[in-house]
Amino acid sequence: MAKRGRSVSLDGLVARLSALDKERVDILRKLSGAISALGGEHVPWPFRTPGSVRPLGSGTTNAKPGRKRKSKMSAAGRAAIAAAQKKRWAKIKKAKDKKRMSDGGAVGNA
Repeated sequence: MAKRGRSVSLDGLVARLSALDKERVDILRKLSGAISALGGEHVPWPFRTPGSVRPLGSGTTNAKPGRKRKSKMSAAGRAAIAAAQKKRWAKIKKAKDKKRMSDGGAVGNA
């Protein structure tokens, strides 16, 4: 059988594959660090390092995996937030009315 193209030594091929494997491991390590830095709780399989992620279903809540528990706020808390927002709106409206009066009552964007 005739040779096609150039011949490749087996030692050179093994060395190149070994270098590529080391590069792959380094890239996976960097990606894993980047994902965890971005706040990714559940890192996808190829980027996971042993012991880096808590196994699914091992949590203390009864919530289904992948779902967040609904946050509950008391009626008093909602009322306090609403009152504070109304106070902010009143302050803004007062400042607008004051500006309008100082402009001589002009209306529009002239």
